[in-house]
Parts: sequence; structure tokens; C-alpha cells
Amino acid sequence: MLLKIHEEQPYNNRISKLQGLFIILSVLGFEFFSFISDYIGYSETLSISYRLFYLIIGIAIVVIHTYWYKGKIGPSTSFKIILFFWVLYLVRSIFDTLQNTDNTTITQFWLFSFLICFCSMFPLITKINHSTLKIAKKGLFFLALLTNILALNNTASGISEAIGTRYSGNEILNSITSGQVGLVLVILSLSFFLDSTKKTKLFYLCFILLGLVNIGIAASRGPLLQLFCVLGFLIIYKFDKFKYSFYFIITLILVYLIFVLSEYLFIFNSVADRIINTNISEERPAIFIDSWNLFAANPIFGHGTIEEYAHNIFLGSLESIGFLGGVLIFIIYINAFKESKKLVRIRDTDWVALLLVMQLVAALTSGAIWNSFQLWALLALVTNLYRNRNLYA
Repeated sequence: MLLKIHEEQPYNNRISKLQGLFIILSVLGFEFFSFISDYIGYSETLSISYRLFYLIIGIAIVVIHTYWYKGKIGPSTSFKIILFFWVLYLVRSIFDTLQNTDNTTITQFWLFSFLICFCSMFPLITKINHSTLKIAKKGLFFLALLTNILALNNTASGISEAIGTRYSGNEILNSITSGQVGLVLVILSLSFFLDSTKKTKLFYLCFILLGLVNIGIAASRGPLLQLFCVLGFLIIYKFDKFKYSFYFIITLILVYLIFVLSEYLFIFNSVADRIINTNISEERPAIFIDSWNLFAANPIFGHGTIEEYAHNIFLGSLESIGFLGGVLIFIIYINAFKESKKLVRIRDTDWVALLLVMQLVAALTSGAIWNSFQLWALLALVTNLYRNRNLYA
């Protein structure tokens, strides 16, 4: 059991609005922004403006905590390993950039890898007090609720029993990301659900169901797999919190019935069919094999970073920077799992741990190292919260 140590909260426990906003944007900012740009007309300029706004907030946080509060940004051992991984990754990227002639690809790669993934980790390792973390959770919950309503509104008009297909949230969000938006709402609602009174549990159960509906509509296997992993993680490491909860048992039964009654619950029919009919002849296994072959051709230094899109972070690390990259990402995952086990048992940090579990699983089946910005942000945040966990216990 975690010992409660009386430790002074930083800055008199004053809410840092910038820190809270940065946490919110790191998890769901771009997804929410995509709906705004959908309504006013999406453009590349608008997307760059949002990312610039995000980076300015991050820089402001680092400056404020370093100079105004005289607070040292002390990375934990876990974060130092992440940092070592990224130093190797970026050094290899510089070499690859000099060999690459596609300016569009290079620009996109460095925008995401260095500015969005790498730089945005540092504001999240500044010490975060209790009040700021709580307000960030509430703000993220309302943003997740609003984003899910917008996603459901975009897809509801095209859904009927005669249609069995994958739905994207909008023109920018693909079906995988749209399903993850639903899962974020499920995770946050579960966190509030576990600590709510009996009168409000049903209230949060409705939001859980809204998130599940959007996962079903997206009909992507990844978010559903992440959902089951998150629930399994929660059951194993926080079982005492909800073992007698009638409403939570109902929720688990509903998730199970998604598959048993998928033929009748047409919203979930497509995703159930995709899981049942999954086979090794699909495109994803072929991508895995290609990535492994690229690593095998150069196991010491790897094949390169810029063109990596392995859809698996372990294979992507091997492909990008060789054997050492595979070892480092394995250690990063072990540390993340160990830290998440501790944080999920703490009332005010359980939601961050579950969001990280979601992203750790997501990185095994989709994306690349250079565009998994939510994963790297949450890894940095979890190492910070774990190091200072006595502030939240």
C-alpha cells in the first residue's frame, strides 16, 4: 500500500491553467480541433496554427517553471531512458534527412517527430500540483464529451441497419482515431464513476455508453482491443474499488453483449465481423514482415526513421535505429507498465494511467514512432506523476 508522505504542494497548490490546458490538448486537442476546422473549412494553415499554439503553451510552461518559480525540471530515471531513445532517434533522423530529397516528407517528419513528439514532453515533466491535475481531468472530460457528441452527430445520419461499414469522425479523423475518441470518454467516465456517489453512477454510465457507441460506429479493431486491455488492467489492479459495484458489472455485461448480440445491435455488427474475420493474409501482417526484413538487413544501425511506418512500435524501433532501439523501447514499456500499476491505484491519477495503457496498446498495432504524439506525451506525464506520486496519494 502506498505510504502517504506529507509533502508540500508546489506553488501553494495554486491551479496552473497553462499546465492544465497543455495536458488536455496533449490528449484530445487535435481531435477536438479537427471538428472546428471541419465547420470553418479545413486548411493546412489552420492545422499549423493550432500546433504552433500548442508549442507556445509548452514553451511558456517550461519558462515559467524554470525562471519564475525557480523549479528545476528534473527528469526521472524512466524519462532519461526515453530521452536517450529520442537522442538516438533524432541523430539517425539527421543522417536520413541528408540522404532524403523529398522536402514534403522531411518537413512533415520533423514537424511531428521533433516539435510535436519530442519537445512537447518537457512541459509535462514540470511538477504538477494536485489542484492542477484535478482541473485537467475535469476539463478533459468535458472536452471528450463534446468531441464524442460532435463525432456521433457527424456519423448518425448515415447509420442504418442496412449499412455495415467503418465510419470516420470527420474528414480529418480516420476510423481508428475516431474510435479512440470514444475510448477516452469511456476511460474518464469510468474514473469518475468509481469515485461517484450512488445517485450519480448512472449519470456516468450514460457517458460510458456514448463512448462505446462511437467505438462501435468507428468499427476499428484497434480501439476495441484497447478497450478490453484497459478494462483488464483496471480489473486486475483496482479490483477492490469496484468489485461490489452493480453498475460496473452491468457495463461489463453490455460490452460482452456487443459480440453476442452484434447481429441485432447493428452499430457493433461491423467491428465484430472485422474481429471474427481477421486473418494473416491482411495488409498489416505484411507491413510487419517488411519492417522486420528492413531491420534484419541492417540490425546495428537500422534502416532509417523518416520512412518508418511499421504499425508496431517495437518493429518500428528496430527498423529505425536498430537493435539498441528495440532494447530501449522494451525497457520503456516495462517502466511504463510498472508506473501505471502504481498510479491506477491512486484516485487522482488512475485516468492518466489508463490513458497510457490505451496508447501503449495502440502503438502495437498502428502508427509510427514519429507521429505517436499522444503516446510520448503520456509517457512523459506518467513518469512525472509516478516520481511525485506522494503529492496525489
